[in-house]
Amino acid sequence: EMAEEEFRRQNFLINNSDLRLTEETEGAEGRLSPTSAERNDYEQQESAGLERFLSLHWNEINRRHNLLNCVRNDTYVVGNDGGDEDDDGDEYEDEDEFDVDDDESRDFCQRLWYFFANMCCNTCCMCWCIWCGMCAIAQEHRHLAKVLPNTPSLWQRDYITMQPWSDYFPSILALRNSENMSFWAHCKALSHLSSKLVKACGIFLLFAVLLTLFLPVQYEKWQLGIMFGALVLPIVILFFTYWYWNRLDVSLDAIVKYFSSGFFLCTSMVLVYEFVASMLVSIVVVTYSFLGTLVLVLFGEVDIDNFSDVSIDEESFFDVMAPPDMGGNTTTTHAANEAENTLQVPTSFVLTIAVLGALLNAFGVAALVEEVFKYLSFWMVEHPDMENSVSLVQLPPDNTNDVRSSGEDSELLPAGTEPPTHSSVDPSAESSSKHPISLESRGAAITVSMIAVATGFACAENLLYVFVYTESNLAAETTTLILRALFPVHPLCAAIQSIAVVQRDVEKDRSVGVGRIIWVAFLLHGSFDFVLMAYSAIMGILNGDDESKTDAEEETTVADWIVFGCSLLIPLIGLEYYFYQARKQTKRLVDLDTGRVSSSQQVGEEPERAIV
Repeated sequence: EMAEEEFRRQNFLINNSDLRLTEETEGAEGRLSPTSAERNDYEQQESAGLERFLSLHWNEINRRHNLLNCVRNDTYVVGNDGGDEDDDGDEYEDEDEFDVDDDESRDFCQRLWYFFANMCCNTCCMCWCIWCGMCAIAQEHRHLAKVLPNTPSLWQRDYITMQPWSDYFPSILALRNSENMSFWAHCKALSHLSSKLVKACGIFLLFAVLLTLFLPVQYEKWQLGIMFGALVLPIVILFFTYWYWNRLDVSLDAIVKYFSSGFFLCTSMVLVYEFVASMLVSIVVVTYSFLGTLVLVLFGEVDIDNFSDVSIDEESFFDVMAPPDMGGNTTTTHAANEAENTLQVPTSFVLTIAVLGALLNAFGVAALVEEVFKYLSFWMVEHPDMENSVSLVQLPPDNTNDVRSSGEDSELLPAGTEPPTHSSVDPSAESSSKHPISLESRGAAITVSMIAVATGFACAENLLYVFVYTESNLAAETTTLILRALFPVHPLCAAIQSIAVVQRDVEKDRSVGVGRIIWVAFLLHGSFDFVLMAYSAIMGILNGDDESKTDAEEETTVADWIVFGCSLLIPLIGLEYYFYQARKQTKRLVDLDTGRVSSSQQVGEEPERAIV
């Protein structure tokens, strides 16, 4: 791959006759080096070639990256027009390296693959059955990064739609430079990918309304209102955190993409990894229960004479040993009470198992998995608002009020500078139509984007809790939705994470790692979940005793208020911690911005422009 890249570079130098032979200042040998104009022409040719390839093979690329599809075998056409011609003028196809025609050149693995491949689809229809083809995107990205030139126009584009950033980012910059606050103008500046995401959401909501109101389905009409109520909560949070205060720090296009990353990517990954983590936690709890029971038997604390009388099926046994699940389900406590009464296990031991299970589920399953993947879902999104350099972006003139995406007369600005952002620092030397680069604004953009990811994940989680984990009646679903709306833990933890992310990426503190980023949010989230899970498990076990049911009910009323107060206190502590750290960080960023402007003025240079 390195040889191929070097060959392409040398081929470019040789085939351009107008290249100049330049002498290096410190050496006697001359070397061929393209001028900036020639390099730009080359990059434009590469970009045009990529656009043409994508247009010719778009359907094939989509089929290879669907969940389940049938695609033609692994041959690719060589040449600009779909194939190369040999000496006789006939087109030919060059097969992949693993499909070797010479039987003697194959090793054992290639022979085995060739044998099985020709037993099924490749022989009868010359196609392959692809399952989860999108899983190869990361591998393809790493491979392409090695074999393709490091041309920004090739890489700075959206996934799925493959739209270059230069098509829509100038419109975003025009809105920011003109301080256009119109919601409709920001909507018109959306990229193709964001537009498709918004339209897909609208189509889904319209389909849900039609399905509920006009078709004879089993869903109740009031469930439609519950669904819209679950969708209103993230809108309210984003209205205040983004639109009301920070709409010029980060674009609406970025908010749509980050929200979608949290809703789709983060939710799907969390469901899978929480299932795996919950299985590991269950194994730990079962092992602890088994060993603890053996210890109690050895010390004579448990009467094993009636052990054979216990009739618990496999599912009930799992429920005895495992704590209530993440949804706070307490239906499994009846089996725990049955085992406690039959085996005569001390109540303190059963409560210890419940608290241990709640602790592991709260911190090891919920907090750790969700906080890690919320950070990863933010990190996975690539957007020009968050990049330090965006090349070949066509900027509109400063005096225009139009939203323009491209044009031949637009100015091509060099890479190596940072995107413009709204700033509280406004040096007098700066033009009124341009915003200086503000570290404070970049920090606000990171915070709002991480909150958008967490809000998307919280929206999907609320829908799951309301329509899957909760009993299907109006009172139960409404109560669940209201309680989850009162405790926006996910956006709060994301804001706390953003403090460390800004410290690492904006303040350039390289000592900040992933552990420091998620540590405080992990403790806050785990403590909040532990209080609810432990209380649910303990009260479920205590209320299972029929003889003390009345007393337990009286104690539950007081305990409910105590737990409710703790549930309010933990987010309030986290909120105070965030504001305290945010105020300190904002002061540091403003000082850095002021220092940058002052140093530029002292050396007689203009302050840094908002140039991309």
